Amino acid sequence: MEKENMNQNEAAGISSIFLIDVQKDSFAYRYDVEVELILPNMRTKSLTKSKDDVNKKVCSHLIKTVFELTGNFGDEELVYAYDNRAIMFTSKPILNGKDKITIKNCETSNFVRKFCGDKNNFCVTIKETETSHVVNLSNYDQYAQEKTLLYEERSIRNCLEMLLSKEAVEKHGFVSTGSGFLYEEKEKKLLKNGICLKFGISKGVGVVKNGKGGIQPAVFVDITHASFFKSQNLIESVKSMFYPKDSTTLTADDWKEFQGLYKGVRVYVTYQESKSITISKLSALPVQKITFPFEGKEISIPQYYIEVKKIPLRFPHFPGVVNQIRKPDGSLFEEVLPLEVLYVIDNQHVPAQKKSPDVMDAIRQENIIPPHARFNLIKNSMNKLVPDSSKNEFLRKFGVRVNMQSNEVRLKYLDKPRISMGNKLIDPEDKTNWRTATLSYSKPTSIKKWAILCKPEDKKDVVIFVNEIIKAGKNKGMQFNNPKIVHLNDEDDLYFWSDMFCHFAQKNFDFVLYIGEHSKNVAGDAKTNHRKIKLFESLYKVSTEHISMESIQKCLARDVSTLQNILNKINCKNSGLNYFPLARGNEKYALEKGDTLVISYDVCHPKPSKQRMNFEDPTFNQLEPSVVGICANVGHDPHYFIGDHFFQKPRQESADSEMMIEYIKWLLKSLAKNRPKNSRPLNIFIVRDGISQGQYEMAYNEELQSIKKAFYEFDPKYAPKFVMIISTKDHNKLFGEYSNGKIYNPYPGAVVDSKFVRNDCFEFYLLAHNPPQGTARFTQYNVILNEINMSIDEIEDFVHALCYEHQIISAAVSIPASVYLADKLASRGDDLYMELKKLYNELKDIIPDLPNVPAGQEDYKQLSNRLGCKNSRLETTNFRA
Repeated sequence: MEKENMNQNEAAGISSIFLIDVQKDSFAYRYDVEVELILPNMRTKSLTKSKDDVNKKVCSHLIKTVFELTGNFGDEELVYAYDNRAIMFTSKPILNGKDKITIKNCETSNFVRKFCGDKNNFCVTIKETETSHVVNLSNYDQYAQEKTLLYEERSIRNCLEMLLSKEAVEKHGFVSTGSGFLYEEKEKKLLKNGICLKFGISKGVGVVKNGKGGIQPAVFVDITHASFFKSQNLIESVKSMFYPKDSTTLTADDWKEFQGLYKGVRVYVTYQESKSITISKLSALPVQKITFPFEGKEISIPQYYIEVKKIPLRFPHFPGVVNQIRKPDGSLFEEVLPLEVLYVIDNQHVPAQKKSPDVMDAIRQENIIPPHARFNLIKNSMNKLVPDSSKNEFLRKFGVRVNMQSNEVRLKYLDKPRISMGNKLIDPEDKTNWRTATLSYSKPTSIKKWAILCKPEDKKDVVIFVNEIIKAGKNKGMQFNNPKIVHLNDEDDLYFWSDMFCHFAQKNFDFVLYIGEHSKNVAGDAKTNHRKIKLFESLYKVSTEHISMESIQKCLARDVSTLQNILNKINCKNSGLNYFPLARGNEKYALEKGDTLVISYDVCHPKPSKQRMNFEDPTFNQLEPSVVGICANVGHDPHYFIGDHFFQKPRQESADSEMMIEYIKWLLKSLAKNRPKNSRPLNIFIVRDGISQGQYEMAYNEELQSIKKAFYEFDPKYAPKFVMIISTKDHNKLFGEYSNGKIYNPYPGAVVDSKFVRNDCFEFYLLAHNPPQGTARFTQYNVILNEINMSIDEIEDFVHALCYEHQIISAAVSIPASVYLADKLASRGDDLYMELKKLYNELKDIIPDLPNVPAGQEDYKQLSNRLGCKNSRLETTNFRA
């Protein structure tokens, strides 16, 4: 892109998006595939219905065999792309005339015989799909319609995604793990616990504006790293997990931890590779103490292996894996397999709930790559996906070519909003930060009754710190009375905690400052006292703040930024407003006018923790609720956001309709109470976070309708107009600024909105914040409802200003601050639930009317009321600040 063709607020950019050129009237033909294993008794077992990676690889080998046996499905010019399960696209119609093809065992590959045995045959059924059998890869008419975003027919995208994976899988040692991810089969880095990291490619296909007035497909590419269970003998996994412990000293707790991590992992039997099992549980006894009847006598497992299998066991003092086998009569019996005869099958992801903090940190470190290096890796990855695209015979037969020179893009820079703080207007610096040390708050708070909880030995430093806080707070306009200092003699005494917080609640304390530690325990979770004080905050509805002694020492050493951060939190948690942004050129929707309401919400699923990893209850997944965080600017000032969280069914991505209606009505009632003159704002912005494009229909047809119903129930005569915006950072589109032959992170305020964006709705990418390290990741925004008929520029300025509403840090954040708060509220709800669950047996005899834990569906409402702030003294505060 030539510099002279740009405005002053524009720059030449580069992207990880490449246009796909498709010849006119290029067609693909879609088929449904069923692959079945034929057992010796002629019963069949479906392989395509399994999500198991081994079965998918078996299916891939069998389709290749069918392709060869049928002479390219009857046409030597035909090529195909297969998802290794149930869908296949071909470049020409299949003409061999057979729907079903039987493959003899001797005709299969060594891999298939290894994992399926040498006695089983296979049946492959290939049928034309009933709908969308013929796909015109060059017809994008649906993308000219507004509703396509919600009701997209994805055949073109699905086909192109499969086409662009084939080369990497078949020739470059990658394996497809679903959802657009390809990972190298070789390991890049070994970690503890039998876990390794692998290099991967994240890709997707969309139909976008091409920058020339038209629309066409494009491939989005990024590189990534992910954790997998290392393919090795299970004994090696044990050694990796407990090194340098001597194997003879492993305890029952050690084996419980191993079982918690490896439950659900598939392994094959080394002396019978066609036999694979999923680890469910370990035996209670070591295998040397387990006997079973064999040929009329009782025999131990080590005896059986040495006499029958000719395998001497080296670790008979280890437990074994218990495997259930169904007899011909339908009854079940259990066999115990020694760990040393089991081998971990390759390419098995470590589930999110089992990733330790060390694993997550290792992934994070591998994924922190400077922009120029990252874009070079992306270019190299593209060469593996589509090597020499112009001469690629496979793609040519589908009429498809990837344009490797099409990833240039125009970056537009938005003006940063001005910041109003106290009586001053501030222009943020290039990195979005601004100096606040000498400025008063826009609305400073007054704290009349507050308490400090600290250890007796820390009192001297705490008293000095309190004087510093009061002095610095007065400079900000805050007012403090002297606090009540309460000594914590035993931080584990729950009776003390309960008595103290009961006293604070009854005496109407405004605020409690807890001085404790923020160190990490062996599971990587924050020490329990942080969660504990937040649990008591929620149970007794008294606002709290947790500060470490380390932070206090920094303040005493004149660390101004730490002191300012603490003051920011204290003011905000006590209904104060630190500052607010003034969007440039967008005054019509400025929050301070009072005519605009912003509602944000997010769903949080149970987070990883050691406690969850080792949870043995088989109904665990059904008992752990998801949490919805919701907030809006309904406080005493139009820029003051307050909110709450509620609990709902586990793993439910959509917000529960009944609870959503209840909480939206609560927010509207809070607005009427806090700002009666602004109780019926005309413009309602719904900013939803954390969903994929496949879930936009759910957000529009379910969640949005619940929100509108709540408005109607609140006041049937109230008819505002709505804008619904979906924000997400979880995508694979990257943008950099290109200058003097090198790629840099763009400055904050960069926007992409004219190329590589959807045609059927407003879509844009915004970099609001200054990325601390690695390659900048823009936030993607899709406007799925625009009843106000705002322009794209107006929406961008509005969203940009919301990224300056954080209140605690004096800089922009990467997403609208309301979305950030909703996410934190949801996470807080999950933390509170886990802490209550942990302490429940002790607390139920101390505190009356505790909600049931573990919580069933009938308990979610009580749990929400008891652990939330709605209809309590906390409801007017940003208690999550």
